[in-house]
Amino acid sequence: MLLDEKLISVIIPIYRVEEYLVRCIESVRNQTYKNLEIILVDDGSDDECPAICDRYAKEDSRIKVIHKKNGGLVSARRAAMSETTGEYIGYVDSDDYIDAGMFEHMYEKLIENQADIVVTSHYEEYPEYTRKENLNINPGLYEGHALEEGVYSKILYDPMLDRWPFAANCWNKLFKREIIYKRQMDVDEMITDGEDHAFVFPAMLDAKRIYFSDEAFYHHIIRTSSVSLNIKPMIFKHYAHLHTFLYATLSQNEYWEKYLEKQFPYHMKCFIFKYIKSLFGDELFGLGSDCYVKPYIFPFEDVEKKSRIILYGAGDVGELYYRQIKTTNYCKIEKWVAKTAPDQYKDIIESPDSISDVQYDKIVIAVQKEETAESIISDLAKQNIGREEVVWRKPRLMKEQRGI
Repeated sequence: MLLDEKLISVIIPIYRVEEYLVRCIESVRNQTYKNLEIILVDDGSDDECPAICDRYAKEDSRIKVIHKKNGGLVSARRAAMSETTGEYIGYVDSDDYIDAGMFEHMYEKLIENQADIVVTSHYEEYPEYTRKENLNINPGLYEGHALEEGVYSKILYDPMLDRWPFAANCWNKLFKREIIYKRQMDVDEMITDGEDHAFVFPAMLDAKRIYFSDEAFYHHIIRTSSVSLNIKPMIFKHYAHLHTFLYATLSQNEYWEKYLEKQFPYHMKCFIFKYIKSLFGDELFGLGSDCYVKPYIFPFEDVEKKSRIILYGAGDVGELYYRQIKTTNYCKIEKWVAKTAPDQYKDIIESPDSISDVQYDKIVIAVQKEETAESIISDLAKQNIGREEVVWRKPRLMKEQRGI
């Protein structure tokens, strides 16, 4: 039993999830941390969800129910937030569930470290398997210079990952009320995609102390009928709302010119191409070097697992090879070199002349055309690098590119 357990308000927006709702509510009710205020928001659901909510409210005095006209996720969360009385705020989506120790763990870390926000890892639950989504940031407390350099410098976009470094969702975090309340209530209800980004990142930028935990308790269910995977005809208009709101919010932040302004376009790019891939599939071509869906596969059979490589080339092929290696950890990229580098990678790509500075097992040439590869091999020969040290094969198209 924790000493001085402060009230945690848990917000659960609900819409057409009768198949999952009981499991979700039970997982929150059964937390080892008992001092909870559980707010169920029936967002005009036309199935059995309203009745399920009312039944649980009669069984558990900690549960409050809000019935409202359907207005979307932002509207539901704002309605719940206005009713919260807890000093701390947590979130759970109604088709997900949590392990029993989640809020106890987050509360302990928050109190021990006097943090404003606690961020945890989580599980992605696919129909066929479960995958833990680890944080791409070292666990521990970040404050002052460490918070600025270790978190804010890449909070919207980390070029080493080609995405943001940790899940931007609100449900794997515990917030002090004063940090999250205004940011949640300020979110424009016109935003119907990327809602979490609209208030989680601004709240994190307001924080003075953030604790990152690599423990995972949250189970995020991946289902084709979920709101997050339902591709809407007006998707780009919806992202325009998010773009406008985030720009107006973040451009006022003290770190805008130093970090955020540079990260922001690539942050939005990650959103857009994620949905382009969902809309058009993996066989989409001609979208430029920033596209996620170029279906070229790294030559895994020519490179030994766990070997050290130099990746040569930063065009379409090089970018995709880089992402695949960073995602799979199949081998280690000792250095990424190219004669020219895209803006988002210019801080990590070096000149080919620097190859002699590092030990490696193979140099993987990431270009499409054979004549370009042969020209690079000739250049390498001038550095006394033999052909046996070089790997190049004409890039092959991928039929399946999931997870890259």
